[in-house]
Amino acid sequence: MIGLILFLLLGFFASRALIKRILAKHVPAGDFILVEYAGRKIRLHYLDSFNADSDEEEQLKPTVLLIHGATGNIHDFKASIYDELTENYRVIAFDRPGLGFSERPRHGGSREWCSPREQMKLIRNAVLAMGIHKPFILGHSLAGPIVLDYMMDHGDELAGAILLSPVSHPWPNGVTWYNYLDMFPVLREVLAYTWLPIAGYFNVDSGLKILFHPEPVPRDYRQKTALDLFFRPRVMLDNFRDQHLLCEYVTLAGRGYRKITTPVRIITGTDDDVVSSWLHSEKLSHELQNVQWIDIPGLGHSPHHSRTEQVIRHINEFIEPIHESTRARRERQQ
Repeated sequence: MIGLILFLLLGFFASRALIKRILAKHVPAGDFILVEYAGRKIRLHYLDSFNADSDEEEQLKPTVLLIHGATGNIHDFKASIYDELTENYRVIAFDRPGLGFSERPRHGGSREWCSPREQMKLIRNAVLAMGIHKPFILGHSLAGPIVLDYMMDHGDELAGAILLSPVSHPWPNGVTWYNYLDMFPVLREVLAYTWLPIAGYFNVDSGLKILFHPEPVPRDYRQKTALDLFFRPRVMLDNFRDQHLLCEYVTLAGRGYRKITTPVRIITGTDDDVVSSWLHSEKLSHELQNVQWIDIPGLGHSPHHSRTEQVIRHINEFIEPIHESTRARRERQQ
């Protein structure tokens, strides 16, 4: 017993040192906004291409919201499509609640889940507080249910949606083993604050190969995307819960997909081993009313990194006609 206690203490101090080093390397890159949630103020971190010096032409650009997937943060987009999108749009990337530098509601300290719908509400409250009107919204992977919930509940507030390799339907094989730690409250807390961050930190490269298969992991991906921010204990615990409960969540949420009327473009890869396009996006393409699905041959789970220019082109081809139609209709009404 003494040996176990000493082992856990060693892990605790080692993980603290690791987290301290990670936070010294990766600091908030954007701004913070306080949003209302259940009578409380929750702080969200975001990166906005718009600034006080933006001219009138800049202010007339369409707005594109970017929502990252599991384990990520705003740098997932900053290292891929963000800068190029800013040439044509106002771009706002959010750290999802509980990841990056965004807070997650703790419901009085309990472990009640902040579901995709609850995360959507927080992001929407931030969008409303910023005065954003009719944005386009893009979500990758686990952000798929967030975007779908946004369209189901407030589709009239969106101009359109782009889904990259989205989770949308239940899947048969469960999740990676460590996400099931969410089922064991004491064990998950002990491991998350001792040896789990260290194990993840030194084994992440194998997971990245699966993420990008069959294509290579982009050079300096880990550093450019600030991926190591994920290895903070509370962030890991929040992600375990997201992954563990997501399958059941989309099973129920999927009943409302057919009522979505917002224009949608889905971009996936035929060789995605993480979120299979045939299991998720193919089904979704038959359920949405106004959808275009592009399944890119030989592509894995992160199209915005592996085929950046191609994804940018598909985004532009989707947004431009919708924006032009909206502008022409507005001019006729004046």
